[in-house]
Amino acid sequence: AQAGQGLAFVTYPTALAKLPLPWLWSVLFFFMLFFLGLDSEFALLETALTAMYDGYPATRKHKVKITGIACLACYLLGLPCTSNVGQYILDLMDTYGSGFGVLFIAFWEIVGFMWIYGVNNFCKDIKLMLGTEPGWFWKATWLVIAPLFLLVIFIAALVTWESPRYGGIVEYPDWAHAVGWTIVGLSAVQIPLWAILMTIYYAIKGRISQVVKPTPEWGPGDKQVRQQILD
Repeated sequence: AQAGQGLAFVTYPTALAKLPLPWLWSVLFFFMLFFLGLDSEFALLETALTAMYDGYPATRKHKVKITGIACLACYLLGLPCTSNVGQYILDLMDTYGSGFGVLFIAFWEIVGFMWIYGVNNFCKDIKLMLGTEPGWFWKATWLVIAPLFLLVIFIAALVTWESPRYGGIVEYPDWAHAVGWTIVGLSAVQIPLWAILMTIYYAIKGRISQVVKPTPEWGPGDKQVRQQILD
């Protein structure tokens, strides 16, 4: 597998060398990779940071500092992937991090929005932003089809699961699999953990029904938009 990947990195520069202005195409290609990485970081990092800013409004005063620290942390976390065994680390992260954890979170995310918050409330929010409410096709997709497909894919992934091997050949040691399942657990455990904690919290306050209802603070941070929703 390593030999095949090494051959690919040799073949591509050779192909570029046969084009007119080969140095230009090489520069443009690696610039594309650079900006593609930045785009991915914006999409992933901004999601987490926006959630933190909305949950703790006081942190908005320090956006530049917090964003810089987050980018530095991501840079340091990515350094092991550039080491001699970086390809193994990347394969392990990709296998576990983008497998069960993503499917599990995606399923409960859509269930939370469409079944707990409510598909009608969600469609009203879209109408407020876009001026038109989604049709029955999208409602059916979000309410039934998408959760069902995600559940089927998740169950199929569990049934057909086999311990991953690098390139289908090299076996990982047991501690590497433990690290992989820890990666899955750190993200997936958040959903049942906070569900249990919030259930206990509202049960103690005698308002158990509030567990499956949005809080009064839920909604856009813009005061004018919030008032439109309330109206």
